[in-house]
Amino acid sequence: MTRCKRIVPPALVVAAACALGAPSAQAAFPGVNGELLFMNEPSGNTRVFAVGANGKGQRRLPRSRFDAAQPSVSPDGRRIVFQAFRNGPRPELWVMDANGRNEKRLTRSKLIESEPSWSRDGRKILFQGRTRLGAPADVYVMNSDGKRRRQLTNSPASDEAPQFAPNGRRIVFQTNRTPGAPADFAIWQMSATGTGERSLISLPGIEGEPSFSPTGKRIAFSWQTNGLNDDIYVINADGTGTPARVTNDPAFDFTPVWSPDGRSIAFLSDRDGDQDVYVLRVGGGGPFQVTRNSIRDVQLEWGARRRR
Repeated sequence: MTRCKRIVPPALVVAAACALGAPSAQAAFPGVNGELLFMNEPSGNTRVFAVGANGKGQRRLPRSRFDAAQPSVSPDGRRIVFQAFRNGPRPELWVMDANGRNEKRLTRSKLIESEPSWSRDGRKILFQGRTRLGAPADVYVMNSDGKRRRQLTNSPASDEAPQFAPNGRRIVFQTNRTPGAPADFAIWQMSATGTGERSLISLPGIEGEPSFSPTGKRIAFSWQTNGLNDDIYVINADGTGTPARVTNDPAFDFTPVWSPDGRSIAFLSDRDGDQDVYVLRVGGGGPFQVTRNSIRDVQLEWGARRRR
């Protein structure tokens, strides 16, 4: 789910950065830390950028003249699935090599498709789809070549930002199924086949953007407790225990993603007046500001270094 300084049900329009969603929150697969990917809109065009966690080497992906959004890196670091408007008014899902070359279209449907994320074995891609702008989203799965698409949820609520657990056995997603509070999002889970839907994290306020740690034992998520701003929390992956607060700032901290080595969490924040990428070590130390862009950064992903 996209955050524009607060959680709102997203309208998926690629021209509006705050309405594009957050793959933002894909599970971190174990590996050597690779680059951070984020989205920005230089000159009004939606572009995906890569940057090192030390803030160096920022560059644009892909290398074509077309828009691209919502990047998600495959577990082996070789491919990136992303959303793009290339063939008409509806966005579709595409894949490219990690260097931004060899773009290939994956989907051809009447859905508005967004928020793609990979399974750990790289064989499946989850995404959310909706029939029209503003309609509730449902969770879908397909093979990584775009074939054998299947709908997993069918709810009058909006089921968004799906991701596999690292073991591939279950899926977490955010949804506004909360009785009597349709504007409030909570985190739910289901089996990898779409059965057994149930609440996983339902706390006072608004929770969203779940991100599994590489071991699958913990989930980072954003939590808006006071109706004013979001902070990052970590909880046991089964939803038990007391959430541990990771950030504590009057600014908006959201879209947490784990590093592949499990030692750090990257997130987006407007604490510098813009909306940039930050990284902090889990268990201690203040956040390091990775990007300093004049146009706000949205969406976030931390992929593993490409395997040889």
